[in-house]
Amino acid sequence: MVWQECFRSEFVGFAVSMGLLFLLSVVSMFLARRADLDVPEARWWWTAALLMWSVNGLITSVYHLPVNIQRYSVPFTTEAADTLRTSWLALHVPRVLMAMGTHLAATQAALVSSWTSGAHRAAS
Repeated sequence: MVWQECFRSEFVGFAVSMGLLFLLSVVSMFLARRADLDVPEARWWWTAALLMWSVNGLITSVYHLPVNIQRYSVPFTTEAADTLRTSWLALHVPRVLMAMGTHLAATQAALVSSWTSGAHRAAS
């Protein structure tokens, strides 16, 4: 149980950072929903953002949430705890990268769409 106490402060930091990144990606997806998906480049960025968002949610719901629940309900040996922590952290990095990628891709979809529609309005 000592390892759980030591890891708790790190876990809180991970949870806060992931929570903020998740909210940022949700806001970005919400704002990018207005993108003109008839523009192929905007559609590509929107699809990339949606794919990263979906995979991130899948990893979170299938692996991270059950492991977090298990971690606090079952006592572990030191070796098992180290293995669990290593695998949890190894899959946390892709989650963070996908959350950042979702934000960037959704923002890019909105920007490309607005640039294209702005160019069409200027040409008209």
